Amino acid sequence: MPNHNISILLPSVRPEAVKQTIREFAETNPGFDYEIVVVSPFEVQGENVIWVEEREPLGSVSATFMAYVHSRGKYVIYFSDDVTPGQNCLTEMYNFMEQHPAPFIGAFKMMDSTREIGPFGAYDKLYACYGCLSRETISKLDGFFDTQFLFSWADIDISLRCWEIGGKVEICHTAVVYPHQIHDDVYKNHREKYWNSDVNQFFDIWHEKLGKDLPRFDGAVNKRLIKIKK
Repeated sequence: MPNHNISILLPSVRPEAVKQTIREFAETNPGFDYEIVVVSPFEVQGENVIWVEEREPLGSVSATFMAYVHSRGKYVIYFSDDVTPGQNCLTEMYNFMEQHPAPFIGAFKMMDSTREIGPFGAYDKLYACYGCLSRETISKLDGFFDTQFLFSWADIDISLRCWEIGGKVEICHTAVVYPHQIHDDVYKNHREKYWNSDVNQFFDIWHEKLGKDLPRFDGAVNKRLIKIKK
């Protein structure tokens, strides 16, 4: 039996950012049964926090996968230290997920201060930038994130895998998060190091299946321009 309703998978190499995210979950989701599994090279403590030491940096996708391995919730949420959770977003997402049988991925509604961000799609299929899925869905997908990806694209890949086996990805419009991507040296270095290999990995898997009549993405254009689900 799961020990918690939801496990939040939170890789980080930014001490202050991850501490802030942990505080924000406590402030916005009081009383909800959750755990936060932090994978980082530095120790992180706090209520509801499980810390997993990242002894060798292998990229954010592998760190997220490592967090999943150590998680104990009925549902898992892949998250980031540069996203602010909205008020009661965990309760809203949990209730949403309980209404949808596996295979299913619930996507958070992403907002900035004035408007919704997205939704985003690949090959006309909606994907969850920050998503929630059950262990039953993960089993039906034959696993969680594909760790052949290093920095990005694993969120799109897992969403397409869900669609491929007859599942769905849908936005929970009452579960809101606020991305504020941190374009620091960490981000820039990881993007420079891993972006091209992740792009090629993604299109090697999916382009022939879903987009052989479309130009292959060359990595020079923002991924939002692949094809956006309206």
